[in-house]
Amino acid sequence: MNPFLQEIADNLSRFLENISCLKDTYEDSERTLLNQKKGAEKQFHDLIKNFPINEETGEMDIPVKHYREYQKRERHKKRTERALTLVPQSYLVSLVSLYDQFYAGIVRLIYRIEPEKLKESKKTFTYKDLCEYQQVQEVRMEIIEDVVDKLMRDSHVKQFEWLADAMDVNTLKGFKEWPAFVELTERRNLFVHSDGIVSQQYINVCNSEKAYDKNVTKGSQLAVDKDYFEKSFKTLYVVGIKLTQMLAHTVYDKQYPNEYSDMDKILISNVYELIAEEMYDVAISVSEFAHDDRYLGTKHNANDKCYILLNFAQAYKWNGQDDKCKELLGSADCTIWKDELLIPKFALEDDFDTVYSKMRTVGKSSSVLTPENYRQWPIFKKIREEEEFAKVFKEIFGEDLETNIQMKVESNEKVGEETETTIATESKDKVNIFISHVIAG
Repeated sequence: MNPFLQEIADNLSRFLENISCLKDTYEDSERTLLNQKKGAEKQFHDLIKNFPINEETGEMDIPVKHYREYQKRERHKKRTERALTLVPQSYLVSLVSLYDQFYAGIVRLIYRIEPEKLKESKKTFTYKDLCEYQQVQEVRMEIIEDVVDKLMRDSHVKQFEWLADAMDVNTLKGFKEWPAFVELTERRNLFVHSDGIVSQQYINVCNSEKAYDKNVTKGSQLAVDKDYFEKSFKTLYVVGIKLTQMLAHTVYDKQYPNEYSDMDKILISNVYELIAEEMYDVAISVSEFAHDDRYLGTKHNANDKCYILLNFAQAYKWNGQDDKCKELLGSADCTIWKDELLIPKFALEDDFDTVYSKMRTVGKSSSVLTPENYRQWPIFKKIREEEEFAKVFKEIFGEDLETNIQMKVESNEKVGEETETTIATESKDKVNIFISHVIAG
């Protein structure tokens, strides 16, 4: 893969992994905060439950010797309650900060791929400034960082406008996630600057981008709950993939017009990862984008188009939309598909008898439908539950469908010592190995 395209893929991969880390720890953090709150409440009530109540005033009489302890436990209880508001806010701020890092990476890549764009810069240098640089490359980097710095001080709406212009496309605001993205970034600003108190600017920006909820009023306080955080995570996940593909199919494609298959393989890998992680709604959104010729055009080779379609179809199927899965597959022209791709198609259509017949025809000859891929590919999730599938599998490969994988992992007891441990066949490491194999075609 071209080094520039690899950097594009790495920039996205880093971002997706980072926000996924936040999502995973958000749920753990929420449980911890709730447990801390319950613990603090119990400690507080255990202390006061035996304090007498003044019959005349109805107030609690606190013995002097317990007053300091009372204050300490009351403060602790209030802080654990406040933490349930503050910590989710900080997670959301971090989520948007990670997006900002990703965006800055895209800007740098645009200038590195098309350095002639630097001529548009209006940054000026004194003679003294120039004397401090050893190479022209250092001057270029200074200009790029100056652009990045100015952009990061601007609003996210303006950043999108700059990106559309740099990519030479009409707009990037047509993304389905655009209103949610705008509201998320504006809410982040409220948390950073005003403790979530709704400002007129928040209302104006959201209203102008059709992202305003009329139930939200000026002066009210916004918060973050589990559902909102997950929605925000998914919004940024999709936006990250879409911006990466737009970068690849505009700026990068101008310089390297014959590498669209490598660009598609990045997309195929992204959607497969989503399906493996059971994020089917996000996989559907990305797949819809991949099928929209306004964004990525029509330059897909036949093999990549098959994988894009199969991933789209299985995302529908596992999301409980079997009718859309079959409708999508039924509308495809599969006359030139090889049996090794027709087999997963028929598996998604629940035509198991045809699957068994074609499995026997293909036998061991396919580099795609290997024993491990039959075991791991989510596309075979349903048919793997059938006894006949296991029988045909063993007939072809001479081994059981259900097995264990021997892998060397680090011992929990002795760090650094390698121990052989049995890992279930759904091991994430093996899934990643499979992804690499499949997207290689």
